[in-house]
Amino acid sequence: MNATQQNMVSVQRKPIEVYSDDVEFINEVVMRLDALAIYDVEILPTEGFFDLHTKEKQACVIVIDVESDTFLSDERMVESVKTKTGIPIIAVARELTAQDMRSVLKLNATDLLYKPIDGKELVKTVATQASVSMISNSKIKTFISANGGAGSTTLALAAVDRLASKSPDKGLDCCLVDLDFQSAACSVYLNQASEFDLTGVIEDPARLDVEILDVMKMPSPSGFSLYSFELPYLPFSDKGPEFVLKLLDLVAYRYNNIIIDLPNLDTPWQSSVISASDTIYIVFEINLASLRQARRLLQHIRELRGDDLEIRLVANKTKTKWFGNHITVKEMKKLFNQSTIDVVRLEPDLLTEAVNRGMLPSEVQSKSRFQKDVKLLVEGRKDA
Repeated sequence: MNATQQNMVSVQRKPIEVYSDDVEFINEVVMRLDALAIYDVEILPTEGFFDLHTKEKQACVIVIDVESDTFLSDERMVESVKTKTGIPIIAVARELTAQDMRSVLKLNATDLLYKPIDGKELVKTVATQASVSMISNSKIKTFISANGGAGSTTLALAAVDRLASKSPDKGLDCCLVDLDFQSAACSVYLNQASEFDLTGVIEDPARLDVEILDVMKMPSPSGFSLYSFELPYLPFSDKGPEFVLKLLDLVAYRYNNIIIDLPNLDTPWQSSVISASDTIYIVFEINLASLRQARRLLQHIRELRGDDLEIRLVANKTKTKWFGNHITVKEMKKLFNQSTIDVVRLEPDLLTEAVNRGMLPSEVQSKSRFQKDVKLLVEGRKDA
């Protein structure tokens, strides 16, 4: 084992409780979930859901088959749910009447799946709920552009560089995950390319573990790890969503500080990433087209997560003009109904030189205005 591997933390298996008496459904669950190294699946009879004893190892997700004629009408259900407060519950059934749906609401189910179960949808749903529920020290900051060229990739790189520079572990606890599989923009920016052949792992995501994760990464001058791969076919691959979700799951246990560069595309994993993020930075330019797209994106994320997520609006590439800008920060605050807009000033010479030399902006000039703005993004809000 090399020195880097010795610094790795062990990956915890996420406990999943599945309550069902349906053999066919149980077999599907075992095939899909128990085969993944990140889950520890416990299969229990439906009656076991009503056990009020607190378990030593609490589940991070409960999957309950409510198809039984008596389950949803059982008077013990309400009391049982109280003992599972805070644990996401995924209900599964073949058909539900209006009365059944009201009972499912009493179950406080966070999601509902119908039989016959779509295996990929099951994995995706469990991964989403598990990412939200697990107690972890990891902090996930996700950058997403309102429009192409708004600059989320540059800001994501600068943000993880800043985190790594302040890390007591010299960046070993920081990583950047580039989910732009069309161009692998983060690695292109740094003039790097992954030499690891992911074909076998993508075809069989169960193979992905912390050792392979460590081999996959690309190092950086600041010490952070970069995961960036040019795989244009991945969003269309049957195994693509499973691979990406498992990659993110492992990263969440390997690193304390995670930056994600998320393209503004409707990929199978977009909602899962948004659901698991602690902070989302919507990056836009100060023009009407970009502002319009940013507003739509903000609304979409709010619908998905409600008000329990910190969303930072970042006006990127701003220019200081003697006679003011066409659209002021005050007008932007009113447009988004936000009290604060983060501003990152444009320094074209600095950024052009960084790209041309395959370097991070901090390596070109560590005390630039751009770096000061990035510091405020990562470490504290700039109330402009």
